[in-house]
Amino acid sequence: QQQLQMSTQQEREEGETPGIVSCDFKGKVKQVNDHLEHSCCLQMVSCWFESFGCNHKCLKSAINDHLTSNMKLHFDLMIKSFDTLQQNIRQYKEEINKLNLENKTLKMELQLKYKKDEEISHLKQQLDQYQKNNLQLISAQ
Repeated sequence: QQQLQMSTQQEREEGETPGIVSCDFKGKVKQVNDHLEHSCCLQMVSCWFESFGCNHKCLKSAINDHLTSNMKLHFDLMIKSFDTLQQNIRQYKEEINKLNLENKTLKMELQLKYKKDEEISHLKQQLDQYQKNNLQLISAQ
């Protein structure tokens, strides 16, 4: 069974230095990797606000102190990120509007071309019919 003890200034055991964090893992060898990866207080972790720009890394046991003592920094980083996202959304909306307008313009041009092609085709049919009629009249004379 795993037993984990952390000693801090508040919880000092005899013979330990104040403020030093130590890991007293007691368990089976096959449990060591799992302990080191998931529950060891000596594991280095990144700040929860890393994706917003905080590059702080510290012992797992110290992350709460970092979070509480840097609330304003983290809030400012989040506001900056939020502002950037809003600006990106505005730019994307403008781009969407431009593309929609371009799409409408191209559709109208295509419809006009189609109508012109229809008119030309219709005129060619009329011309062909007129020429046939003329040939019939000439051959009838």
